[in-house]
Amino acid sequence: MIARYEFDSTVNLITEQQWVGYFLQAKLPSLVDYAVVDDAIKTLKMKITWPERESRMTNLQADPEGILDKFNLTDQAFENEQRRLVRNRSDAQEPPRFKDAVATKLTLQQNKQFKHDIVPFCAWVTQLLTEFMTWEHYAPYSTASRNPRQNADRGVNGAHGTTGGRGAAVGSPRTRWARSRKW
Repeated sequence: MIARYEFDSTVNLITEQQWVGYFLQAKLPSLVDYAVVDDAIKTLKMKITWPERESRMTNLQADPEGILDKFNLTDQAFENEQRRLVRNRSDAQEPPRFKDAVATKLTLQQNKQFKHDIVPFCAWVTQLLTEFMTWEHYAPYSTASRNPRQNADRGVNGAHGTTGGRGAAVGSPRTRWARSRKW
């Protein structure tokens, strides 16, 4: 049936090369809304419930590829969109402290090569994840934000902005009331 309607020929007259070309057409993506693909990939995050680094990274590599396979874009993405794949994987890192560390290290000149190729990037992140998981349990969790004003409001970083949880400020009504009382 394919021979008759697609090739307009009989089965015995079709060459192997024609058959190969016909079936390879299936790898070419049809009309795809790339915004839908981007939105689906952006929702992915590293699952930190997995106890070992290989599981975390393998899962993070497999989930976006599953989405790309669903839209028949895997080959095209790996040929033409390496930077986007790296950016998506970088944005999917968890926990936030590790994500920030990866983003900071990617800005360094010595790590620029990882921005252009997904395979070395994943190997590099796996190595960073090993180091991170080693000290993650021992590092104190900071409530400090990147925004210094938020830190001042919460009393983070000592006396910068507030009292840091050490009582009222010198000129506050609470302090004046306490000084007016004679003990």
